[in-house]
Amino acid sequence: MANPWKDFTVRDTDFVADGDRNGIAAHERRLGTLTGKNREAYRLRTELLPTPYVGNPAAPVVFLNLNPGYAKQDLADYAEPAFRRAAFDNLTHAIDALPFFLIDPRFSATSSYRWWTSRLRRPIEAAGLEAVARRIFCVQAFPYHSSAFDPWLWDPPARLYDLFPSQRYTARLLSEAIKRDALIVGLRSGKDARRYWQSSAPDLQSVHWLGTRTGSAPRSPYVTENSLGPDGWRELLRRLRN
Repeated sequence: MANPWKDFTVRDTDFVADGDRNGIAAHERRLGTLTGKNREAYRLRTELLPTPYVGNPAAPVVFLNLNPGYAKQDLADYAEPAFRRAAFDNLTHAIDALPFFLIDPRFSATSSYRWWTSRLRRPIEAAGLEAVARRIFCVQAFPYHSSAFDPWLWDPPARLYDLFPSQRYTARLLSEAIKRDALIVGLRSGKDARRYWQSSAPDLQSVHWLGTRTGSAPRSPYVTENSLGPDGWRELLRRLRN
């Protein structure tokens, strides 16, 4: 399957993969049925470059996440030329130095850098920033930014692939990672996240779901020995260091 983001049409205020436009329109109609805070929280921020995945697709560790978030600072961050270039290169797997560009110190002023470096602080301390940036790949269940993930998009899971066919490419990257026996880590371990990934990736068997003392990982997951458990943590470090 060809990478749908290689032929991305760049517009000043509209970044949508060509095959996804019907899905964007359907979701706009969906927003029209909502009132209150969810209407704005679920709005897709297509003025920002999508992030269907981050990092080296051949990495030995793969994170499962929901969608790229949205903060007001993102508008300024993605307008900065070097960060914008890195975001484009990420879409086409063209970053060589630090493929997980969201933890590149060059972008330490961005909200994305602050979010990811705080969540990955323990692996970075244990294995080094370069190892983490080269050996972790993150796939998103949905490629477009929003303040909150709209569960309508994956209920049922087939809806997402019908409306947003670009996501089939991300699913293929995950399938390839499973075949090469990558370590799969689920950043969001709630029942809806598990149901989505298990429905959309039938060959997904073994996942280390992040957890807390109270059960599922929260909306802001941190990758630590406590959240992964001793066995999962040891395996993560082994993959990062070898």
